[in-house]
Parts: sequence; structure tokens; C-alpha cells
Amino acid sequence: MSRWFRASLLFLSLVQVLIAIACLLRLPIVDDLWPLNYTGEMSFVFLASISAAAAASTLWCVYADEPAALFGIGLDYVTIFTPVAITMFSIAARDRDVLGFAIFCAVASLFGVGLLLYSRKRPFVDQRPMPGLLRLAFVGFVLALIIGGSWVLFDPSVLPWSITREISALYGWFFIGAAAYFGYGMIRPRWANTAGQLAGFLAYDLILVVPFLNMLPTIPDHLRFNLLLYMSIVVISGILSAYYLFLAMSNPSRSAR
Repeated sequence: MSRWFRASLLFLSLVQVLIAIACLLRLPIVDDLWPLNYTGEMSFVFLASISAAAAASTLWCVYADEPAALFGIGLDYVTIFTPVAITMFSIAARDRDVLGFAIFCAVASLFGVGLLLYSRKRPFVDQRPMPGLLRLAFVGFVLALIIGGSWVLFDPSVLPWSITREISALYGWFFIGAAAYFGYGMIRPRWANTAGQLAGFLAYDLILVVPFLNMLPTIPDHLRFNLLLYMSIVVISGILSAYYLFLAMSNPSRSAR
């Protein structure tokens, strides 16, 4: 990567980290800038996890100097923000407060297209294959994300906290975008691809696990199974991510396991 491009990605990641912190702390600027109504505390925690995951994945690509791995991130942006932009522009026709967010989503989608064009023909520097256990895990992750995302798109009550239909549409595309990102990792199963995906998953998991544990004592009975299922995915993916990022792949002789 060129120096200016690396600097641009680092700046973007810093902004995403700051957004995650602002959402976690529920700073007044978050409420002032967020355009959708009836967004509760847990929804902002979820937005923090998404922003932190995006930052972690991008930072890995910069750290490892793997421009080819940016293709999956670009695919994630396009898959999420193209339909969300269309949805938000339709809402903006009756609610002008959403127009700024719709424009932001359109710009994010175009940024994703730029990443796709930039990285599409670049080779991976690290040619180690994705470990076999992760290939199996990725199949499960992709299926869970597609099923969960499709469900959330049409049924806001599936999540273990209260959201509106507008926010459920946003969340559903977040899940489906993540499915596209992990699916791309299965198509090009190189560690250079996988590591960025795991870094994003780990950041996402670390932010959600404590709030989920705090919800357990007070969650309504009809949502308890949803929460436990979501928690199990968070815990399993977090353990796998930490193991392969910090233990297994540090030893090349074990990297194909």
C-alpha cells in the first residue's frame, strides 16, 4: 500500500474507533447525530460493536500490508450500505432528518466500490491457507448470519432487545454484509483474508459479551432463548478468533490445522 493510502485507512479506523467509544459511552453527540427514533442503549452498544469490528478488520489489513484482503471489506460495505442507502432515501421522502444519514450510506457504498476496484487483482502476501477447522466454522457463521439477517430484516422482535422496523432493516443488512465478508473468505481461503475477518469478529464479540451477560437476569422469558443463542455464537466465535489470531497461526507448522 502507498503511504497516503495507509494513512487514509488508519484515519478511517481511528474515526470508527471513536464512533464505537462514543456509542458505548452514549455521548450527547451520538443522540444529536443519530437520525432514527426510539434507539435504546443496547442498540448503541450494537452499533459500537459494528464500528469496532470494521476498524479492527481494516487495521489488520494495514498492519499486515495485505491490500488484497481489502476486497472482503469493500464487499461488506457495498452489501450493507447500498440497500440501506436506498431504504434511508425512501424514508427521507417523508422525514428530512434522515437525509444526511442516507447520503452517508451512499458515500460508504461508493467507498466500498473503491476498495473493490483497488484490491480486486492484488495477490495475497501471506499465502498460508485458512485452517481446516475455521473453514467449517465459517460455513456455520455464514449460515447463521444469512438466516439471522434475513429474519431481523422482517421481524424486529427476533433480537433480544427492543428495536423499530427502520433499525431492524439496518441491523439485518449488517448481518448479511458480514455473511458476504465471511463468504468471500471461504471463496479465497487464505490466512491473509481470514485474519482480518477474525480480528473484526473478536472486536465485535468483546464489546457485546458483557452487556449480554448483564441482560440475562432481566431478559423476558420469551426472549431468553434468543439471547442465549446469540451469546453462544459470540462466545464460540470469540474463542476461535483469539485462538487462531494469537496462538495457532503464530506457529507456521500448525497453521493448516
